Amino acid sequence: MKVTIQDLADHLGISKGTVSRALRGYADVSASTVARVQQAAKKLGYQPSAVAQGIKTGLARSVGLILLPKSRAASRPFLMQFINGISTSIAKQGYTLTVATAQSDAEMVELHRDLFVQRKVDGFILPRTMHDDPRIQILDQLKAPLVLYGQTENLTQYSWFDINQVECFRRATARLLAFGHRHLAFLGGDAPLFYNSLRRKGVELGIQEFEREEVQLQIFENITTVPDGLECTIRLLKSPQPPTGFLCALDLSALGVIRAIKQLELIPGEHVSVIGYEGIPEGDFSEPGLTTFEVDQYEAGFQCGVKLMQLIHEKGAKVSGTLTMAVLLERGSDGPVRFNSTELATFIRNRKRLLSSQEKLHRMTEKSLRN
Repeated sequence: MKVTIQDLADHLGISKGTVSRALRGYADVSASTVARVQQAAKKLGYQPSAVAQGIKTGLARSVGLILLPKSRAASRPFLMQFINGISTSIAKQGYTLTVATAQSDAEMVELHRDLFVQRKVDGFILPRTMHDDPRIQILDQLKAPLVLYGQTENLTQYSWFDINQVECFRRATARLLAFGHRHLAFLGGDAPLFYNSLRRKGVELGIQEFEREEVQLQIFENITTVPDGLECTIRLLKSPQPPTGFLCALDLSALGVIRAIKQLELIPGEHVSVIGYEGIPEGDFSEPGLTTFEVDQYEAGFQCGVKLMQLIHEKGAKVSGTLTMAVLLERGSDGPVRFNSTELATFIRNRKRLLSSQEKLHRMTEKSLRN
């Protein structure tokens, strides 16, 4: 049975009112009595009623996280880790996580408004920040506490947590350049989202810092899935000046690049190099393994929860930003350049002719055996 305040009072031999006031920290209750009540509450497993606390404080004791299920990122493995991190963090304050879904950007904005106005949540965590994010605009109007998982144009106004994506992609670019690659392709992700501009900036910065030789860079946007990466890479590798190194904003597109390289009978990491970002499990099981930056999504969720609890509960709490690094996982999908762009194009054409000749010879042999 659930332990009540009356149970605590009976156990301690004091009035119910004294127990209640001690639990709420009233100054007219002696320190020794407060200590006795707290010790008994812990021993008997007393948990305050969330409903009662909500009535007294005006707080819902819940945090909102709204997702777009139709988004290409909605089912990514990191989502459960991120949610687990948030839930673990806010549970320390007796909070739960309210997860809702929207079918469109407009519905998402309305859901944020409705959940806060109806006092179903006390604040929000906003993942996948956008340029001129409409969620931020409506929550600003409502003066709702919010924490960004990502960055935006006005970082000084909000609490946020993010990975230093510019530095990650600067390092990835420098890595390929150090391997001797001079023709690169950046397969960007969702163009409206802020992360994409940060990752692109990192690539461009890495090239700017490289002063020894000219570097060719091709940029593509909205390459967010394995099929996207496959299609884009096949087209690029069949061009007169194919890239020898690919920098992918997302691991999913990077896995598509690996498939395309293999489809053309090339060897990933030997003929063409590719580096991804996120550290999804599939990258470890690809052949070869995908070189990528691994993001600790659990820690990201946990820290977002901590920041939001501070905004809700600490009077005068200042907004704060945290920038951390992802970990480079060096696997087999990248390595020293074997061909420059022109040589790679020639190799691909000759290999195609060779494979065509081998296929023709195989058909002739089968026909001869049948006769």
